[in-house]
Amino acid sequence: MAHFSNANFNAKNYADARPTYVPKIYDVISDFHKGGKDAVVDVGCGPGMGTDGLLDLGFKEVYAVDPSEVMIKQGMARPRGDAVKWMVGSGENLTQKLPSKVDLLTSFEAAHWMDHDRTWQECYDVLNPGGTVAHVMYGHIHLLGNDEASKLVLDLAFNKLKAYFQPQHHIAYNLMDDISPPEWATRVERHKFLAHENCIMKRDTTLSALAAHVLSWSPMDKYQQDHPGSTIVPDFLENVKRAYNAKDLDHPITMAWSMAVFLVSK
Repeated sequence: MAHFSNANFNAKNYADARPTYVPKIYDVISDFHKGGKDAVVDVGCGPGMGTDGLLDLGFKEVYAVDPSEVMIKQGMARPRGDAVKWMVGSGENLTQKLPSKVDLLTSFEAAHWMDHDRTWQECYDVLNPGGTVAHVMYGHIHLLGNDEASKLVLDLAFNKLKAYFQPQHHIAYNLMDDISPPEWATRVERHKFLAHENCIMKRDTTLSALAAHVLSWSPMDKYQQDHPGSTIVPDFLENVKRAYNAKDLDHPITMAWSMAVFLVSK
């Protein structure tokens, strides 16, 4: 997405504001994968938030590809960044970027931006026989224990920012139900972990973290560029504070995300 490739985009703030991928996600991927373990590539890797966990899966080589140079530089600066081979590219030109075929291809919060007519073919071309594609996606945020505050988040996203949301955002919020597997798939699995049922991805934090998360949304960033001096975020936070009867942004909250893992075997 061009927005994340902007030289002024703050990749560090983005990484700090987004949720951390939990071990259960990597367990689901490992249990499905029956192929080799020579190489894995993380496509649309961003600042490497999902790439980190791949380093613990026993692959000899870990590659990370993203269209944004800003994101790649932030990923390289991570504590284990030196263990990853980073490159600027996309899911649509993997055959031109990777030095060899891979056994596992992953994406974390990136599949909704891909042109799947092209990307599925690229996946087929770069995967070894028995290789796996694993797309991981989280949806919109829930504020556990406070339905009123959760509704305010949805109102902000789907009403106040409606004009700035793209069709791809709805693919994410629908947890990839809109993405069909390729014809070449020999096995397909979909796993879902919903925020209000079997949640695996949550964070005990404060309203300050909620503010940072909302500001990390690309539609919000575009809205603020178009409306300098807008009070949309302060107004939203005041309403959320009232929903929690909170005095300030240090008030404790629990943020949760519904998750999906979409798995395809060659």
